[in-house]
Amino acid sequence: MQYLHLIKAIGSGPVTRFLGICLGFSGVSSYHAHMLNLINTMTMTPPIAPVGAEYMAQASIQTDVTVDIVDLCRVKDRPEALSDFFSTCSADLTEISVHHVDDSFCHRLFKLRA
Repeated sequence: MQYLHLIKAIGSGPVTRFLGICLGFSGVSSYHAHMLNLINTMTMTPPIAPVGAEYMAQASIQTDVTVDIVDLCRVKDRPEALSDFFSTCSADLTEISVHHVDDSFCHRLFKLRA
């Protein structure tokens, strides 16, 4: 498949496995998502673009997967924004990016409630 090069460029960690599952690559999983949510939780200043989510979205869209991206970078009330988003959408998979959990930024992450 032509997007295998993209996966190799991203690496061999959990993001690669997740992307492989979303795109239905053989050998990764037999599951193929039809709808995918990508949520960027990075809120540091200056803002950082969600490059990983952009890679995943582009590859997913090219394999007929519908993608919704939620970028919480400039959102004031993140829990409310997520609640509003999930009240109106459904997806087969949701990816939530978590950055810098091993340094001083971890206190800035918010808690998600089911």
